Amino acid sequence: MKSDIEAENTLLLGAINRFITTENNTEKDVGKTVGVPLNDVEGRYTAGKSALKVGDFATALKELLWCYDNGMLVSNSHQVIRNSFLVYELRKLATVYPEAKVALVQRLQAAEQAILRGVSDRSVIEDIVGLSSALGDSQRIVRLFDSLAPDDPRRTYIPPIRLIEPLVAAGRYEDAGSLMSYEKVVKSLDSGVRLSRNSALPAQRQDETRLLVVKEAIGAVDIFSRTGRVDDARNLAAKISLIDPSPATADALSKSLQNAGVKR
Repeated sequence: MKSDIEAENTLLLGAINRFITTENNTEKDVGKTVGVPLNDVEGRYTAGKSALKVGDFATALKELLWCYDNGMLVSNSHQVIRNSFLVYELRKLATVYPEAKVALVQRLQAAEQAILRGVSDRSVIEDIVGLSSALGDSQRIVRLFDSLAPDDPRRTYIPPIRLIEPLVAAGRYEDAGSLMSYEKVVKSLDSGVRLSRNSALPAQRQDETRLLVVKEAIGAVDIFSRTGRVDDARNLAAKISLIDPSPATADALSKSLQNAGVKR
C-alpha cells in the first residue's frame, strides 16, 4: 500500500510542476488547437469532451478548465451544468490525467479557504460541493455541512442531491431533511423541468437535465417519507409522476415511499 501511495504522490508532484509552468499560458492558446472561437462556451465544452474521448488529455484539460473558470461562470445557460455535467467530465479526466486532479484540488482548496475567511457567496459553496464530488470525496461535503452552524444560511446553499447520499449512508435523515422545505424542492424541480425543455439546449442535454432533476426530487421523497413528512412525500411523488411517468421513475418512487411504510 505504501508503494502505491508513494507512486501516486510522485505522479502528483510531477503534475504540479508541469501544471504551474503551463497554467499562466493556458488562456492565450486555448481554443486555437481545436478550431473554435475563444468565447464559444458550448463549442469549447464539446471540444474538451471530444479531446478526452480521443486521449488528448492536455487539450481536454485546457478546454474544460476554461469552461469552469471563465466561460460557464458568465453564460446563464451553462451555469447550472458547471458543477454538474462539466465537473463530471473533469472527474473522468482526473482518473487518467494527474494534472486534472491537481487542478481540481487547487480550486477546491481555494474555495475552502474562502469559506474560512467568511465568504458567503453561494457559488463558493457550490464549488466546494462540485469539486469534492469530482474528487470522489463526499465526506468532504459532509464536513462542510457540519462546519456551518444550523442557522447559517450557507447550509441551504448545499445542493441536496450532493449531500443526501452521504448523509443517508450515515443514517442522518433528519440532517438531510433540514436542507429542504417542500416549497424549495418543488421550486427546484419546476426550474429544472423548465430548463430541460429549453429549445436552446441540445436534445441530449435536455434529457440529461430532466433525469438529473427527477433523481434529485426522488431523493427528497425518500427523505420526507423517512422523517414523517408523509403529505410532502405523497404530494411530491405525484408531481414527479406527472413530469416523468416512466416505469423506472414509478418504481423508484414506490420504493422510496414503501421503505418508510407510506402507500401511494
